[in-house]
Amino acid sequence: MSTFSSLDEQAQGNERSEQDADSKEKESMHPPVPISISLSLAAAIRAHKKGKMEKAVQIYSGILRKYPNHADANYLLGVAAFERGLKEDAISMIERAIEVDPENASYYGKLGEILTIIGYVERADLAYEKAAELAPSDVRFHLGRAQIMERNGEIKTALKQYRDILARWNDSFETFYRCAAIEARLGERDEAKKHVKRAIVLKNNFADAHFLYALLLMGTGEIKKAKHHFQESSVHSALRSDLHFKSATKLIQLNDYDGALLALHRDVKVKPNNANAYALMGDCLSSKNEFDGAVISYGRALELNPNFASAYAKNGMALLALNQLNDAHESCQKSVQIDPKNWECWNALGVLLREEDKIEEAIDALRKAVGLAPDNTKPIVELALTYQDHLELDHALHYIKEAKSIAPTDKEIEFRLAQILLQRGEWKSGWKSYEARKLRASYKPLLSQNETTAASWDGKALDHKRIVLYAEAGFSDAIQFVRFAPQVKDLVGEVYVYCPKDLARLFAAVDGVAGVIPEGTPLPRHDVQASLNSLPYLLGFETIDDLPSFTPYLSGVDKDIELWKNRVSRETKSRTAGLVWQGARIYRKDRRRSPGIWPFSRLFYMRDIDFFGLQVGDGSDVLTDPQLSKVVRNFGIDLLDFADTAATIEALDIIVTCDTATAHLAGAMGKTVWMVLPYAVDWRWGCPRDIEGETSPWYPTMTLFRQSEPGDWADVFARIGQAADRFVR
Repeated sequence: MSTFSSLDEQAQGNERSEQDADSKEKESMHPPVPISISLSLAAAIRAHKKGKMEKAVQIYSGILRKYPNHADANYLLGVAAFERGLKEDAISMIERAIEVDPENASYYGKLGEILTIIGYVERADLAYEKAAELAPSDVRFHLGRAQIMERNGEIKTALKQYRDILARWNDSFETFYRCAAIEARLGERDEAKKHVKRAIVLKNNFADAHFLYALLLMGTGEIKKAKHHFQESSVHSALRSDLHFKSATKLIQLNDYDGALLALHRDVKVKPNNANAYALMGDCLSSKNEFDGAVISYGRALELNPNFASAYAKNGMALLALNQLNDAHESCQKSVQIDPKNWECWNALGVLLREEDKIEEAIDALRKAVGLAPDNTKPIVELALTYQDHLELDHALHYIKEAKSIAPTDKEIEFRLAQILLQRGEWKSGWKSYEARKLRASYKPLLSQNETTAASWDGKALDHKRIVLYAEAGFSDAIQFVRFAPQVKDLVGEVYVYCPKDLARLFAAVDGVAGVIPEGTPLPRHDVQASLNSLPYLLGFETIDDLPSFTPYLSGVDKDIELWKNRVSRETKSRTAGLVWQGARIYRKDRRRSPGIWPFSRLFYMRDIDFFGLQVGDGSDVLTDPQLSKVVRNFGIDLLDFADTAATIEALDIIVTCDTATAHLAGAMGKTVWMVLPYAVDWRWGCPRDIEGETSPWYPTMTLFRQSEPGDWADVFARIGQAADRFVR
């Protein structure tokens, strides 16, 4: 309802006693109104307030049939007509109320409001002028006239009027808000923040003010406060679907997916058939990696709007994440059929085809997406990644640079550029760009900014200082980069490593490390800090040749190694191989990198070699098969941390693994390790130099067995089999 003569005020004004009616009769030409009519009007107002519009209109109309000159009934029926979209009828009824009671300022105010909305601004201004004349101390009518100026585009004049109003009425929350809205448009952000904040102080449940304040905070980088006020905007929006949806959209931009979901749930309570809200729920859940829920939300959106092409596309991506390839393909194909001019649909189809190793088809689809949205970086980035997956790194570099030219400050693009450069061996520029990962929205290092106030180390020499090197997300990265601890020690002094608990015992014996701090343990006093992943950049490595000469830098604990050697010797007198066949499924490319155990089965016929499973977590359940467990003995079930894994590796002759932390660990120990790789690999394994006998500059005792064609594990394990034959001779 409008601020002009609210229903509560109207009810209070009409709950008159018979004595009030009698006294008014003496001053009026109209016949007296019985108390029963006043009671009926109060009942109508209650129904109106509860949203029972049909009942309210019925009562208003009944009153007017008996008393056609009843001013309040005419006015309130006009308000109801306006709320039902009958704008001209609303004007006629409120004008009739004014004829009956020409001294009621609120009637003129409401008339001015409706006339403004319809566009009859001159008539609206006259109505507000009359209202202000009748009630000169009522700010609402002066505010209405200023809003007409604003609506007519007279922004600066309107702003002056609002400021004049504030000079007289410093408690008008609406005026503070309108003033702030114009100031924000004019770039006067400090004044806007001050005024809209005052509006919120005066009316804490002012949803529009919370939204505007959040926008201003977002513009100055005050993200935490901005999230709070976007959330408050939705909390106080009641039945306003528009503000729930807008708040959710902004919260998504700020990566507050939980806050956005709350706003969207409020939205669909108000507007249950809002397909866009359900689709946005799916986006939030996808961003949280809750893909089952995302599919349900997209499904609801598609029930409400069967032609919602982008919802089909996003649903396809969620299904892809769930490894439901057939359903994903159907959903993405449906999206391009519905809207073949929608870049988002072609982009989703292209990504799906890439993950299915249909690279040429993926490139065609993504080129269409780029053609439809040449200034949008997302399809350009996906095209670059597709060329990277096809090992066409020149094309990949071209497109990622094109994306960067469109969005030069986008850290996600910079990070993707780094991966391509590093895979090409361009370390100098690659490691520098790799630092952009720290500014990505998804960056979550093990050591948060709240846990240390120490300065970031810049790679320069320091005298007798203490540094904390912290791991980031993956075990593999931490194992790969902890090798540089001795170089850091030479430059800084004392080196402590902050790492996951599963790595703590393993890292305790690393040369150059004074101490290990398991995740969640308070940090010791320290002067500077740095990420393990940043060390190649900080140490100035420009080419692969700059890597320090390799010596094994990780090992198991002696007593653990002895225990595992005794256990292995009791179980076999043959050569021994440890197997790992599955990486963490949460990794985006795990579908490609992990062959599963069955491609390994072609090795199981071999004599003079026994197999031991080192698989932990995802994929380990396959050894519950009684027949398989006779061939591959399950050691993984007894591995509690990476120090245990290292001791077990030391007790075995060779490790055969896909691209996992175990591969890095075996390589870091200087153990003979054969790693099976997909055609398109992680940047650290470079590009294939030849198929047979390829080694890694990171781990000289590691041999790489790459797919010669995308998806072809048979060829890889045929070559592994030949190598195994030579190994056991």
